Amino acid sequence: MAAALTAHTTSTAHLAIGTKLPVARDGITVRPWERRDRSTIAHWPAPEILAAWAATKTAYGNRQSYAIDLRGNLIGRISLRDILPGIEARLGVYLHPDYVSQGYGTTALAIFLDVFFSEFLWMRLDVAAANRRAIRCYEKLNFRVVHCEWRETTSGGTTVFQEMKLNREAWHASR
Repeated sequence: MAAALTAHTTSTAHLAIGTKLPVARDGITVRPWERRDRSTIAHWPAPEILAAWAATKTAYGNRQSYAIDLRGNLIGRISLRDILPGIEARLGVYLHPDYVSQGYGTTALAIFLDVFFSEFLWMRLDVAAANRRAIRCYEKLNFRVVHCEWRETTSGGTTVFQEMKLNREAWHASR
């Protein structure tokens, strides 16, 4: 049971976030990532926009992952990377394509941000500018664009990415 309360991590840094989960709201539960979740998500389709994003990543640094469940079924993952404990981390979110555009991502992130901002000051993320659905979700949660840039992908193409940022005070003011 203790393993179920520990988030998947590639660093030795321990974050208290995993000990504050699971948290549920409106049928969505955000919980620590478990070993069995990896084999489930490995079989999911990867939309083109996700592949473009992944192709720009060369190293993730330290990372922790959390599961998004809908009524007990895994529908997505929230991950943190480039973690500076107590200060900031970079967000990654992936929902199974069958569950996008239904509000589940917004609900899951709201749950997660409540816990995240009990420990951190800033949340950053980067998102393909073409991913309007994700950008609308982040804007609903009060993230703001702070930078845009063209990035090369491993497939030889380029795409525009937006860096978005949210701080603890803005999060709490929006609640």
